[in-house]
Amino acid sequence: MKIAVGYVSRFALLIIQSAFIVLLVYFLIISISRPVQDESELMVSDLFKPEAPAFYFSVLPGYYDLRLVNMTISPVKTQAINLMGRGWTYEEWVKLHSLITLLEASGGNLSQLQSMRYASTVGQLMHLYNEYDYIDVEAATGIYLKTLRTLIYKDRSLPFTGYVPTLHWWGVNNQFHQMWHQFTSNVRERNTIGEAFGWSFILAMITFFLVNLFGTLWAIWWMQQKIAWQNNVRNKKWVLNSVTFGTNLVYIMPVFGLATLLIPIFTTDDISPLFHWFPGVGSFLLQGGNGPFNFSSFYYLFFPALLMSLPLSAGLAIRWHAGMEKEWHKPFVQSLLARGFSSKQILFGHILRIVALPMTIYAAMLLPALIAGTLIIENIFAIPGLGRLTFQSIQRQDIFTIIVITWIVALICLVSNFVAGILSPIIDPRLRITRAELNSNQASV
Repeated sequence: MKIAVGYVSRFALLIIQSAFIVLLVYFLIISISRPVQDESELMVSDLFKPEAPAFYFSVLPGYYDLRLVNMTISPVKTQAINLMGRGWTYEEWVKLHSLITLLEASGGNLSQLQSMRYASTVGQLMHLYNEYDYIDVEAATGIYLKTLRTLIYKDRSLPFTGYVPTLHWWGVNNQFHQMWHQFTSNVRERNTIGEAFGWSFILAMITFFLVNLFGTLWAIWWMQQKIAWQNNVRNKKWVLNSVTFGTNLVYIMPVFGLATLLIPIFTTDDISPLFHWFPGVGSFLLQGGNGPFNFSSFYYLFFPALLMSLPLSAGLAIRWHAGMEKEWHKPFVQSLLARGFSSKQILFGHILRIVALPMTIYAAMLLPALIAGTLIIENIFAIPGLGRLTFQSIQRQDIFTIIVITWIVALICLVSNFVAGILSPIIDPRLRITRAELNSNQASV
């Protein structure tokens, strides 16, 4: 019962975390992707152009006028927020721009008036007003200037309630709801993301299998070479040094570097027809729209997966080797050797199982990293996966597609972490002891 409750609470936490990630990515992209209009782009007629709120609700300071929410982000809106934080009202701010417009129409100094329109503080407004050119001012213009001076130099103070944050509910009339409704009603876009996920998932699973296979075998052979050298079975230290150097060299090799090096060798006849083992770059486009779940697609994805797996396999081997070497120097290994156990029995029967626990957690985090890291390899081989779709969505500024892809990767990361938490007690029985049992054992002692 306790185990079931623990799994349910973990699953609920997973849902909350995934929803939080969606909102975090949405607000981050909104804040980055919405350009701030400058003075040259913003016309006077655009100052009060309506725009839907970003989300269902907003938490705003008390002095913030709700009519500003629907305004386009611009230096003019920044000015309004700053002035209202100093006690100005929305009507006074609108009057300020009306007077500036009247002065511009009456032939005033346009550069000074434009600077006054975009001044962000009261001090800047006062400074610009004092430097305004008053030569040959007509009677009507003088009235405008006098009214403007009264408005700027008015003594104001912000009440305490102006600093208290307030919650405002906007309902479904917001940008997030509109994008969500547009996405859910667009069957073609949903199918595109689903098919892209299928390609990336198959590519990531093939890479995941190759990484764990090559990395584990590589680390075991590496450790066996070191044990043999320490036992003076073969006094060939240069072999061990060569393996260490080669492993680190492959580990730091970028994927695009490996692709540049190996694609001309194994996908073309340029070097030799004998090495033309895999289909060439872009040959996927000749498949006639086959989906990711067939043998021909698997054949095409194998070489990209192999290129992605080589540096990751070296990294996995380094981690396996570091853990096994650490365990090998512990006292229990010497005790087992003294009792007649062979090095191979100790390595496969004890050390691998001990090191497998942190490596399981690492492997669980590797799958979402593979799906998120397909951007380069998918664009090189023209694979229509999430990486290529992300690149195309950034070019089109398709915000919600980017959010959905980010949420998919984040959800896979959370699920992988959840699965790793389930597998850890299976690998290491010591983790099956609950906190309550541990406390009861300590109390009994």
